[in-house]
Amino acid sequence: MHFSINPYRSWRAAQRGGIGYVLLWLLGVPLPILIIFGLLRGCA
Repeated sequence: MHFSINPYRSWRAAQRGGIGYVLLWLLGVPLPILIIFGLLRGCA
């Protein structure tokens, strides 16, 4: 039987992406810009 660890990898990738948004926000990027950017990335 073969078990995949893909759910763990996708969770780690999502965490890494979320941390990037927080860092951009801390650097002074306005929140509406980050929301628009996130929506555009999610639709692609």
